[in-house]
Amino acid sequence: MMLALGTLASFGLVACGSDSSSSGPESDRSSSSAEHIVLPESNGDSLITVSSFKAAYATATSLKFTGSIAAVLNIDTTTVIDSVQFKLGNESGNASTSDFSFTQLTESVPMLSIGSVLNPTLDISSMAECGSFTVYLIVYGHNNDLKLVAKDSTVFTRSASQCATEESSSSVVASEDPQLTAWNVTLSTVVTEANAVDLDSKTTYLSTDLVANAADIDLYIAREARAAVLYTNAAIEEGNVVDASMIAEETRSGFDYVSFNDPCHVSDFRYDSNALTISASDFELVTSYVVITSKFNAATGEGFFVILPHEVVNVGTNNLAMTLTVLGVN
Repeated sequence: MMLALGTLASFGLVACGSDSSSSGPESDRSSSSAEHIVLPESNGDSLITVSSFKAAYATATSLKFTGSIAAVLNIDTTTVIDSVQFKLGNESGNASTSDFSFTQLTESVPMLSIGSVLNPTLDISSMAECGSFTVYLIVYGHNNDLKLVAKDSTVFTRSASQCATEESSSSVVASEDPQLTAWNVTLSTVVTEANAVDLDSKTTYLSTDLVANAADIDLYIAREARAAVLYTNAAIEEGNVVDASMIAEETRSGFDYVSFNDPCHVSDFRYDSNALTISASDFELVTSYVVITSKFNAATGEGFFVILPHEVVNVGTNNLAMTLTVLGVN
């Protein structure tokens, strides 16, 4: 089914109603950041379900959201989804304002993928608060008899190091550029050999373990059209994996850094955060990749990895293997 989508726009979370007055809620009138979060009453929410609504850091200052929404099939009435709304609240239950963008529906649909259809992102670069935050998803729909409202929520945390607090010049301590060290891991499509890796813990998994450990896995190897492809865990369940990792091509080769006598640092590498995706397919030896995991912390370098793929090796008739040099914080 072809879905008609609205243009991408930025919405303040204190007032981010539906684009359509006939299918969404009334706009919030108060822009006070201290306003307590008020959610609409659920109505017939058993007829619209939200599954696996999750938040994960795409960069140090932005989050992406995944999950799915579906109208429950009923032979007597046709239920559809009309519009969505997002609200952001802090630990006190008060509304927090930040830049949230997503693609609003312009046509009622029976189901949709949050990550690929709405493509919601939250820019937290201007937020001064830290702690735990809740993102509320509100779904509006209808059938022959009722106007429907379904709700779900997910939580993310901003550590103290991510807060945009102002300090006096005497108390500011210059942060040290995190140092990266190299280690190797070999991934293979052979079912009895390591197929995937959790970069944060350096744990490897077999191909039969992918789905069960999707939230921990960062990279896995597959063979497509006789070529090797590295995927992040987001590809295991089409972007709905909890704590999905993302990969982007590095703007300079990393192999030279591995041979330096002096250790390399996070600042030695650059990547385009807008290019973050769930897979990479170009494994020329001059190419390297940056992987951002759900544990990413720009201050400590945790969750930041540079991946240097080596030449692909054919293993038997239908399998292949590849060694990856990984640069990361120990």
